[in-house]
Amino acid sequence: MKNDINLRINLSTITFKEFENVIIYFLIFLLAFLQRANDPLSFLNNFNFFFKVILGITFLVLFLKEFPKIFDINHNIWLFSFIILLLISSFWSISFKQTFEKSIWLIISTSFSYYLFLRFGFTKFLQIIFISLLFILAASLILIAIFPEKGIHLNELHYGAWRGIYFHKSGLGREMVLAGLIGLYIIRKPYNLIFFLICSIIVYMTQSIISVFCMTLIITYYFGSIYIKKIKESRRYYFEVIIIILLLLLSVVVINYVVVLNLVNKDITFSGRVPIWLYAIYNIKLQPLLGYGYGVFWEYDIFELYSTWDIPHAHNHFLDVLLDVGIIGLVVFFIVLLSFFIKSYKVKSINPDLFDVIFLSVVALLLISSSENSIHQPYNLLWIYFCCIVLYSTNSSKKIFDNSHLLSDGLFRY
Repeated sequence: MKNDINLRINLSTITFKEFENVIIYFLIFLLAFLQRANDPLSFLNNFNFFFKVILGITFLVLFLKEFPKIFDINHNIWLFSFIILLLISSFWSISFKQTFEKSIWLIISTSFSYYLFLRFGFTKFLQIIFISLLFILAASLILIAIFPEKGIHLNELHYGAWRGIYFHKSGLGREMVLAGLIGLYIIRKPYNLIFFLICSIIVYMTQSIISVFCMTLIITYYFGSIYIKKIKESRRYYFEVIIIILLLLLSVVVINYVVVLNLVNKDITFSGRVPIWLYAIYNIKLQPLLGYGYGVFWEYDIFELYSTWDIPHAHNHFLDVLLDVGIIGLVVFFIVLLSFFIKSYKVKSINPDLFDVIFLSVVALLLISSSENSIHQPYNLLWIYFCCIVLYSTNSSKKIFDNSHLLSDGLFRY
């Protein structure tokens, strides 16, 4: 009798945990559709606020479930300071109401990052993100195959570029970069390379140059790290030389962008980005210290580059930070990055592969956001992922990053 009761309790516990995982997969997948909701032709646009409320309530419920653990962890004070600075920018914002509401949405989104960190070890977290990205990949391919007018850009500017379930091709490109990176390190060989190739093909079809560059950098780093492990430690500095050369090549590409873009049949304004960047810099100089308030500059500005669409953001994360909270905010964000890189290095002694995932994730996010929308947006998977990576690195310990206690059966390495 007692054994029967224990068995029922165990079964109910397992069922609840599995149900909880399904909820998480659905929430992350729904975040992708919220990006699609910006499409004026999408029916989701009518339910955007409703989705946000449902997601917000769910995020808070999940967070409160794990809240007692929050007192036992180390917090990244600079990440916390950056979020608070975005909130208090409401007081000097050109629209108090809009900045305050957007800041609250961002805080609620960040609470989901805390939940994921408090609830799961790092390898389980990567599996959850990876499986969610698989759903996004599958849904995008289905949409492209069945409804190409929805899944492929048909406008003159990006004609033929795949966008999947996203409003813009860059959305699909950056998610596939993240999927390819995580899959490369958590899937067993050689299936990891096959999956990375699939993601690379999709990224190529998005025609996103920065995403293609990120995939090239990731696979070069991956094979370079394999080579380094096979040679003596005294010769490992060659790997650093390779990374430096890649960064120099990136600098050459940026400096000589006119020639490079001509070679790939792009216009010399980075698809219209250069005028936006110049205009953003001009306005930053007018209010350099504190900016215009979080998330409102492009909503109230009259600048229009094309008559058919408004400018939603600066197409550069760092310029958007300057527009939002000025030089002070940018300095705080740089300190977040500096503290992250310093603390994440401790992970290398525990698990070098997981350190590579952390390092490459942030590098890829920064590269992508240098020419696309900023990552500090509410209900943005990249922001949630970035916050989780920072939290895991801040609390680098053997308990979080050691995978010896995890099962290694099936497709996943961990």
